[in-house]
Amino acid sequence: MKEGALAKLIDDYRPDPNVEKLMQEFLNQRRE
Repeated sequence: MKEGALAKLIDDYRPDPNVEKLMQEFLNQRRE
């Protein structure tokens, strides 16, 4: 997935303040 597409996807859910935090935790888990 392209960075731009991922950023747009996150922006689509930005109204929920928890989503960005959840996305970061999800990405951090996948990185390990």
